[in-house]
Amino acid sequence: MVDRKTIEIILNETKSKIEEKEDLSQYQSGEGFEKFVVEILSSISKPYGIESIEHTGKQEFPDIIIDEKFGIEVKFTKSNKWKVTGNSIFQGTKSKNVSEDIFLFFGKKNNNQILVKWDEYSNCLSTVKVTHSPRFYIDMDIPENDTIFSKVDVDYSDFTKFNDEEKIKKVKDYMVKTLSKGEKLWWVDDVDDEEAMNPIITEYNTLDQQYQDILRAEGFVVCPEIFTAEGSGKKDKFSQCALYFLVEHQVINSSLRDTFTAGGRKYITISNRDIRVSRVLKNLYDSADQVRECLQAIDLEVLKNYWPNDLLDFDSLQRSNIEDEWKKVINKYGDESLPEGFKVSDVYCAGLSK
Repeated sequence: MVDRKTIEIILNETKSKIEEKEDLSQYQSGEGFEKFVVEILSSISKPYGIESIEHTGKQEFPDIIIDEKFGIEVKFTKSNKWKVTGNSIFQGTKSKNVSEDIFLFFGKKNNNQILVKWDEYSNCLSTVKVTHSPRFYIDMDIPENDTIFSKVDVDYSDFTKFNDEEKIKKVKDYMVKTLSKGEKLWWVDDVDDEEAMNPIITEYNTLDQQYQDILRAEGFVVCPEIFTAEGSGKKDKFSQCALYFLVEHQVINSSLRDTFTAGGRKYITISNRDIRVSRVLKNLYDSADQVRECLQAIDLEVLKNYWPNDLLDFDSLQRSNIEDEWKKVINKYGDESLPEGFKVSDVYCAGLSK
């Protein structure tokens, strides 16, 4: 019976046979190298008691299955690094025939020769990167305790048992913690094809007025720093909103500041008193009903992703209290145009009752 030790022996032998060849230029491609690995494995397998070596299809994971138990995923690079984008984190094409360990067999171009490194598959996955969907990133030189699975605190074997929603949440929670200021995850949380991200980027000013108004209302909800006083010295108070429009709606706005501020100060009525406020607050006042609709419908995970971590205990954020929590957040920014004793949330409430 073939065991793990046998697999390790034949992988070492395959590595040696490849590296001793002087000219492998004809195999220096992903498909070519993969076929060459299958040829060598097939030629050396019988003395080890191996009964079958299956070369799976292009869309199946892993590339090679030995005795319907062990898997081998083959990668090749022409770069000078032992790194490459790997397979989808969802592994929707994983073969059900693999019941034991999966190994990664990695070839790297070295002039006309090919150098090889191999290891257990899960030991080579350093992080997650995105092409059209989240994918593991392979690094053959990462320390044992620095894999993506050690970072998310779960074993690979357990991770493979998660459903797609659980996988994306586990990875996303980790990735969010690694973001620098001004960075956001642009890939969507929902793995449902019906919710797939639109690949077309649209300019805000080309949208119909109703959609523009909806997006502006969402900006008030998702990006409370918009209410920062103009004289505060904060120069990037619209950067989060620009990211939100792009990531969540695939919309860019080259004049985003004007969308919220153009037009100068205006008068509004609060508690039977006419008050002259900034254009941002006038727009909030006029958009109050749409803002409330947005608060009632928005995904809480979106708010957790965009609202500043130091302004709210996100564990306390619930659908039932979202409006009250949002008002607390916007009041912490304030606005220099408001008379003493008035808060930003007062403008919102006045807009609802106008």
